[in-house]
Amino acid sequence: MSVSVVIPCLWTDQKYIDMTFKCISSMGDIGQIIVVGDQESYAKNVNAGLKAAKNDIIIVSNNDIEFVQPDWLDHLLSPLDEYDISSIRTTDSDGWEVDNVFEPDGKFGSIWAMKRKVYETIGGLDESFGNYFEDLDYHKRATDAGFKVVKNHRGLVQHQGKATFHDVDPEDTQFHIARDKFKDKWGRVW
Repeated sequence: MSVSVVIPCLWTDQKYIDMTFKCISSMGDIGQIIVVGDQESYAKNVNAGLKAAKNDIIIVSNNDIEFVQPDWLDHLLSPLDEYDISSIRTTDSDGWEVDNVFEPDGKFGSIWAMKRKVYETIGGLDESFGNYFEDLDYHKRATDAGFKVVKNHRGLVQHQGKATFHDVDPEDTQFHIARDKFKDKWGRVW
C-alpha cells in the first residue's frame, strides 16, 4: 500500500520543530510525509495536508508521537483490509483494559489511518473545532456515512499528550469551547 502521512505542527518554536523531527525520524521509511505548520489551527493544518496527500492510504499523526514499536505500521494498516479507518493505542489513551484485540468503532485522535475514499467522500476535518474534538466529529461523520472504524490494541505509540498545547493553553480553554461545539452539533459527547 502506498502511504501519505500528514503531521500538523502548529508552532515554529525550536521545541516543536525538534518534537516533529523526532516524530518523523522514529517513523522509519514510510512514503510521502507532509508536515504542515502555516495554519492557525490543528484542523486547518490537517486539511492542508490531506489536500496534498497523493497516496491510497492517509495517516494523520500528531507531531508529539514517537514510534517506539517496530511493527506499529503493520498494526495500524492491517485492519484496513476490513475497515475504512484504523487507529492504534497511545501511551496516554484509554483502552488498556479492553480484552479484544480489535475494538470496532474505537475512537481515534492522535494517530489514525484511513482509506482515501473516506476523505474523498466526507472531506476534511471540520475547521470550526480548531484544536480539539475535530477527530471525534470526523469519527461521527465517517460512521454516519457508513464507513467502518476500528482500534487495533496490538499497536502502540508513545504520545506526549497535549505537548503542543500545554504552553499556549494551560487552562484547556480551547478544549472546553470545542467540547461545547461538539455537544451543540451532535447532542452528546462520548
